[in-house]
Amino acid sequence: MEPARGNAPTRRRTGSDELDWAVRPQRILLGLATIALVLATDGAGAVELGADLTISVIVLAALNTVWNVAGLFTGESLANRGRFGELQIAVDVVLAFAAVSTVDVWSNPLVWILLLVPVVDGAFLHGWRGAVAVWGLVSLLHMNIVLWFSPADSALQDVVQAGVLQIVAVLGLAISVSAVSARVSNRLDEIRAAHTRSETQRHHLALVGDSAQRMGASTTEADIVAESVTTALALGLDRADLSEYRDGVWRLAGSAGHSSSTDPSIDPILARAAKAASAASIGVAGDGQLDKQLLEDLGYRRQIVLVDRAGDSAFALRAYIARTGQPASSLGGALEALIAHTTIATLNVRSQAELAAWADQLDHRASHDELTGLANRAALIQQLSSADASTGLLFLDLDGFKQVNDTYGHEAGDRVLITVADRLTAELGGPNVVGRLGGDEFVVITRDRNDGELRALADRILRVVEVPIDVGPARVEIGVSIGIARGRSADLGDGRDLLRRADGAMYQAKMEGRARGRAAFIVADERSGPAALRDLR
Repeated sequence: MEPARGNAPTRRRTGSDELDWAVRPQRILLGLATIALVLATDGAGAVELGADLTISVIVLAALNTVWNVAGLFTGESLANRGRFGELQIAVDVVLAFAAVSTVDVWSNPLVWILLLVPVVDGAFLHGWRGAVAVWGLVSLLHMNIVLWFSPADSALQDVVQAGVLQIVAVLGLAISVSAVSARVSNRLDEIRAAHTRSETQRHHLALVGDSAQRMGASTTEADIVAESVTTALALGLDRADLSEYRDGVWRLAGSAGHSSSTDPSIDPILARAAKAASAASIGVAGDGQLDKQLLEDLGYRRQIVLVDRAGDSAFALRAYIARTGQPASSLGGALEALIAHTTIATLNVRSQAELAAWADQLDHRASHDELTGLANRAALIQQLSSADASTGLLFLDLDGFKQVNDTYGHEAGDRVLITVADRLTAELGGPNVVGRLGGDEFVVITRDRNDGELRALADRILRVVEVPIDVGPARVEIGVSIGIARGRSADLGDGRDLLRRADGAMYQAKMEGRARGRAAFIVADERSGPAALRDLR
């Protein structure tokens, strides 16, 4: 199954969302205060609200209270609802001045604090500019109310001074609230961003961890390469190339994603990485170092290259990003882990293959003669352990081999043995087992042949051995004595009796050749005795 690509699309809560949640209690308090003040008015205020207007203000205050109470539980922010933020400011302004207008501001000098609510709304929705704009509107309306409420015998200068002090107090508090809200919002945004990066990195590392497990279970390098580049795409990349440095050249091992990329053998970043003196660890070899125009021609905006060295091996993961705003910083750790796991998994597969090949080689050496490559004594004994009545054995001993060794040296003797082994394999290979017991003794094991077929097989052996052999400075002629034995004795369970009987027949053949005093190819059958099949002269 292909890994899930990227992260799930979830909206990140901002600092403004959190501040909106914190300001809602103030709006609730404003709504409740407005309802209380409007219902408790004794006509001492600047404005006499009629019954209809009073009901309208109470309904508006009640709706505002319910709306904000619901927001406390749902967590929905005005910042996410378009023009609802401006509408909330307007409602707060109306409620604040409805409350202020229904009381005597001179006898209730702290009632102006209610005016802070719309100013704070402006601050958290639009920053200091919003706070100043709302403050200007509030100041203008408040001065009119102050002048309206001023006693008839009050001096205009005192009235204006009192109004200005209240307006400045609102401004001072608004500035403090705006500054604090901005700092808190930014800090919350930073915390949220850090949390999001942490979650993204955790998600990326989880993807890489799952991929590493699949790589560890892979048995071929092709599967590892495919897993590596596919996981890179799942991290949010648009193309991924995996290359290996071999024989002095970077070669592409596999890729996934968009079809276009640069040839790794001419990539300047990889060229620098290949010359790096350090043979250790992982590092970012380059980040966007390719020519900008070249990347744009390929359809990408960023390129990230990571190189991992392990001994004499080097692997490079080249990642391409095409989309604007695609984050690259959060991918660093995941890509480093991915290339490290890729290197380890690849080297493990190679090590396992080398161990398997070495084990096969050891098995081959254990059962084959090192010089000729034929089955050795141990393998022949194993073959003879399953001998039955249909098994035939031909025991070969070369004549004249010692003279070749003494005259031309051991290298010439080795050449004779190798040549004879090759000829026997070419002539008798297939259903027959050809082996070397040691020295100049060879064995042929065959099955399901009658007496005539066994003697015919011996005749074929005589023909291939009698051909002269080049041993460097000379051509030599080698004789051979052959002993034939059939079947298996019931009293011996390992088949060695067949080998001993064939050896005895071969000895009879050799004695016959010596008795005749000439070089001849001799076959001795344990049943019919020796016979000269072919005379060299």
